[in-house]
Amino acid sequence: MIDEDGSTINDSLFAVWMGDVNGIYDLPSTRHGKVYPLSFADGHVESINWQGDSSDWNGGELDPSPDWVNLKSMTTFKK
Repeated sequence: MIDEDGSTINDSLFAVWMGDVNGIYDLPSTRHGKVYPLSFADGHVESINWQGDSSDWNGGELDPSPDWVNLKSMTTFKK
């Protein structure tokens, strides 16, 4: 679970594109300063520090934001 930023709430999903380009269209919340909470199914919660600015998360960018790369690595893994 993640606290989504109010500016990107458009449905009941928080999607992270797993391709090679910056593919996030839903942003983590910025209401907690430079940190957003990420809750996992096993019950633990991590506070993730923003490395850049949320404006760096524009979908489709060829130069992925370090925050998107970090979130992608925490929410999936290669089989």
